[in-house]
Amino acid sequence: MWIDFGTVKAINPAKALVNYIIEDRGRNDRGFEHTYFHNLLHTDTTEEISQEFMWNADHLKRKKGIIYRHTIISFHPNDAPNITPEKMLDIGKKFLELSGSSNCLALLHPHCSPDTQPHLHMLISVNEARGRDRKATRLGGRDFSKLTRQMEEYQLTTYPEIQFSKVYTLDRSQKKKRNRESKQEKHFKRRTGKKTLRQDVRETVLRYMEKADNREHFDQLIENSGFLMPYRDGQGQVVGVIPRHSKRKFSFTGALAITSAHINDLSLDKTVREIKQRIREVSELQQSELPKLDKKRGRGDFK
Repeated sequence: MWIDFGTVKAINPAKALVNYIIEDRGRNDRGFEHTYFHNLLHTDTTEEISQEFMWNADHLKRKKGIIYRHTIISFHPNDAPNITPEKMLDIGKKFLELSGSSNCLALLHPHCSPDTQPHLHMLISVNEARGRDRKATRLGGRDFSKLTRQMEEYQLTTYPEIQFSKVYTLDRSQKKKRNRESKQEKHFKRRTGKKTLRQDVRETVLRYMEKADNREHFDQLIENSGFLMPYRDGQGQVVGVIPRHSKRKFSFTGALAITSAHINDLSLDKTVREIKQRIREVSELQQSELPKLDKKRGRGDFK
């Protein structure tokens, strides 16, 4: 799952947002059929719902700050056949519990039309219902990280069939390393027409990895290189390289953006490595053909 936390300040009335969540045009899930009202007393119309959110915000000690949060939990398009409004609402209720919002006002409504990526809208007041506490609830960075992991663990445990929507519980070795050019590298390449030192080093290391029969052979190729020297950690393990004409250190998993899984594969037989590499290439090709997620509407990237 991907959780997008949005906040709304007092200058923005709740009515437009409630109307969008409940009666978004062009969807086949309009109305209150799959809506969950939490601590709300007036739920006959969207006007009553938005008015209750505004009345509740009047109890806040700081009236010009954030008065409610608009949170969206979205899921991978490949999981759409296994996701129902009931499952999304159950996940939303768990969010209220884990985020400390059990005493707040909340409106939960899923959007799961065939032509959209399945996602759940949650409008949650920052203060407790009917002014029981005038202070706004807060969620710090560490709390956010813990909450997202707990939510995804609940999803994977309770609904294992929702298997593609996995973001926060991925191991570091599973996360795709980014090898993007920095602004300085792009400027250097455009100005000189040459590759940067980092790009030359990375290509050389990847070439040695492909050529090496095992990890020892890989380390030996670096030792005998006229271009690179091995860079070792405190335990003597080669964890990166240093160009012989430079003092810059390039770690494999850091600056060179080579995954630890690729490094660990050097301990395998060369034939096995080639098979695993082909499997990775096929997997990446399949991932690239998946529908792109709409980041403009607050939904993240599951790759």
